Amino acid sequence: MRINLLKEYVYTPWGQAQQIEHIAEGIDFYTTASHGGYKISAERKKTMPEPYRSHKTFAGGLWYEEDCDWAVIALSFPDEVFKYNDPEKKAMLLEKAMKTWEWMQERNAERAKGAERTR
Repeated sequence: MRINLLKEYVYTPWGQAQQIEHIAEGIDFYTTASHGGYKISAERKKTMPEPYRSHKTFAGGLWYEEDCDWAVIALSFPDEVFKYNDPEKKAMLLEKAMKTWEWMQERNAERAKGAERTR
């Protein structure tokens, strides 16, 4: 794992990046003054299993914000994101990722129903 303090300007959906943490090939985590998230390469996205690959992220494109969208990255690439020797800790984090994913799906379904009612 490498963390780079940035000297040049790198912009994210949340503002100027302050740090980039290289997680794995095609997966980086960006932090800003106020928020952060993952950015994956187009090649990496092609390897994501469905339904994660077709998930529309809050930030858009290849950006996955740290509050909810992180679950998509964690569930798609658990061995790269969770590099723990402790299987119980890894299982706990995967369970949290799955609950976050389920919450996002419920929220999207509620929004779709609301949109239908306003038509």
